[in-house]
Amino acid sequence: MSTVDWPTIRAAYLSGTKPQQLSEQFNVPYETIRSHIKTEKWRMAKTETDRKTTQKQIEKYTEKLVSRQLEIKDQYAKGNQKLATVILKTLQVTTDPKDIAALTRAYNEARRGVFACYDIPETTRIQGDPDKPLQHITTHEIPMAVKKELVALFIARQQ
Repeated sequence: MSTVDWPTIRAAYLSGTKPQQLSEQFNVPYETIRSHIKTEKWRMAKTETDRKTTQKQIEKYTEKLVSRQLEIKDQYAKGNQKLATVILKTLQVTTDPKDIAALTRAYNEARRGVFACYDIPETTRIQGDPDKPLQHITTHEIPMAVKKELVALFIARQQ
């Protein structure tokens, strides 16, 4: 009678081979394989192996996704910055009030777009003296998490 290589069968099971396929491949009765799976708790080991594999895939995918998102944000920010520059140059030579108003709105949108690419929210504060017209001041408040990310990016690019 031949001996059964249970460590190899277990390894094949943990790597995803179904019990029926193991039975055919190793010429061992299906019920015997199922019995080993149950008594030696291979299913728990397989679940843990699958969980670890899935976690590694998620981490790898997340790194790629974050990297790609940063590249896209950079591209949009640069595009918005170029657009803002073109709008400012056009504003210098335009004299029509309607064109100036439209270009000013377009410039503000392009400028907001640069900050939006880096998830920097815009806030509007109203300041003013009661005797004078109100002044609307738009500022960009950079959250601490974004500051840390920008510093990390800066350091990474310097290396």
